[in-house]
Parts: sequence; C-alpha cells; structure tokens
Amino acid sequence: MLSYITYDCSAEKIPLSKEIEFINSYIELQKLRYDASNISMKVSGNMNSKKIAPMILHTFIDNSFKHGAEQDMGNPRIKIVITIYNNLLFFSAINSKRKDDEYKEKVTGIGLKNAVKRLELIYPDRHDLVINNSENRFSVFLKIEL
Repeated sequence: MLSYITYDCSAEKIPLSKEIEFINSYIELQKLRYDASNISMKVSGNMNSKKIAPMILHTFIDNSFKHGAEQDMGNPRIKIVITIYNNLLFFSAINSKRKDDEYKEKVTGIGLKNAVKRLELIYPDRHDLVINNSENRFSVFLKIEL
C-alpha cells in the first residue's frame, strides 16, 4: 500500500486494476480493525486498459470507515460496489452511521469538499456525483467517464 501511494500515485492516471487492488488492500486492513462489522465490496466489469486518477475513490471509502464504522460501534455496515461498463465506472459506497448530535458538530467535511473539487478538475463534465446524508446512513453514488 505504501509503495502504491509513494510511487504510483504521482502519475496523472494509473491502471484501474491498480486502484482496485489498493482499495481491496485498504478494506482488508480496515476489516482487521472492525471485525464485528459487516463490510463488503463487489467489483464487476472489464478493467483492461482502463485508467483512472489515483486515489479519486479513496476519500469516499475512507469516510465510510472514519464516519461510519469508527463512529457506529454497534454493528457498522459498509457496502462498496464498483462496476465498469464500457467506458464508464459506477461507484457506490453506503455506510451506517451513528445518530449523535455531539459527533456531527466535530465533522468538518474537508475531505469530501476536496474530493468534489478533484472530480471537477480531473473529470469536468464527465462525472455525476450524488451524496445522500440521512439520520443513520450516508451514501455516495458516482459515475465517471474514464
């Protein structure tokens, strides 16, 4: 994971397969921390010759753990789905979250703001992003034209 971040992420675009491999490793590492949780990831479609901006999906996944599993210590749920169809990538990350007004006041949201800005800069007019924040669930739906 460190090698990926240090060397691969300096490129403008990287093979999608490397990004997915990094995401898998990150999730496996997080599963060690949250062994009582329900964490799943499903990837489907053809990744061959597809490239993506490095770490473009990571903020959304990291937030699922940071604001989901870490805060919802009861029975946290995280579901990540990545589908590649033709030249499109469909991504969703859905996590349970704790209902706690004190915690909500501590959340700054800078990571999401930065992720949105990166998408606008790297994939202008080539992405759709929908973020839903309800009382006990947070979800991100993203479509990127690769």
